[in-house]
Amino acid sequence: MRTSATGRGVARTAARLLAGWGVGQLGLHRVEISMVTANAASRAAAAGSGAVAEGVLRNKARWGGHSYDMAVFSFTPADFDV
Repeated sequence: MRTSATGRGVARTAARLLAGWGVGQLGLHRVEISMVTANAASRAAAAGSGAVAEGVLRNKARWGGHSYDMAVFSFTPADFDV
């Protein structure tokens, strides 16, 4: 998300719309969102979009010689009355 667009609900709305499209139009049974646990803004956007927090995957991502825990959220068809 571009810094000038933060705090206005753009990421939250986009996540929900995209997940709804994936479920409704593509027939997906699961849409998953994951981010580094330290990314509070992304975690808040995922939670605000209506995605369900599922937990933390320890040492899930690795880059720059470091391992990172990832927070996982998801949507399923039940989240959209499909």
